[in-house]
Amino acid sequence: MERKLETLVISHLTNQTDVSHTEEVQIIKQYQWLKEYSPVVTARLNYSQEDLKLQFKVYEKNPIRTYRNMNDPVYKDSCIEFFFQPNPDSDQRYMNFEFNANGTILLQIGADRYDRFPITINPALFRILSTTDQINAKGEAYWELSFSIPWTWVQSYFPDFRAVPGKKMRGNFYKCGDDTTYPHFGTWSRVHSNKPEFHSSSDFGILYLE
Repeated sequence: MERKLETLVISHLTNQTDVSHTEEVQIIKQYQWLKEYSPVVTARLNYSQEDLKLQFKVYEKNPIRTYRNMNDPVYKDSCIEFFFQPNPDSDQRYMNFEFNANGTILLQIGADRYDRFPITINPALFRILSTTDQINAKGEAYWELSFSIPWTWVQSYFPDFRAVPGKKMRGNFYKCGDDTTYPHFGTWSRVHSNKPEFHSSSDFGILYLE
């Protein structure tokens, strides 16, 4: 039986700074395993000639944010994650970008859960911005995270990659918190596993550049 994969078109940003007109979508679609706590997560995704831009709103009160150093285990905190496979037809490696509400990043590259290597770099490259204790017009509390991934940096690991209209990539978005009061594991593209598993690249959804 063929797996049904989520598909997302990433908008082309003509004005480098204006993302306000991009559609905000609910990016976490299901909590497959532990369902008693299921915070809503929305996102805006754009790309320009220079980079891929991601903005998340995570609707949870008082997020746990213990870790502050790069490549700390931020998945134990209140965490949002983006797993990104730039050249799925020719290279099985993918990058996992994981962030807690402090904006602390855990970053790795590899072909699967066990064949992975940490990437240590100045996090300023990704222009990470995190704000907590936000309230929307409905009185709902959320924290917000934005960052960008420079294409030239992606090409340093994937030399054949080109960010051109129609480009097909693969990836998944996750919400988790292993050591929070209510452990939870949410996904965008459904994972075919009876236990939490974020490194199943065969379940990554399809990402198209507009």
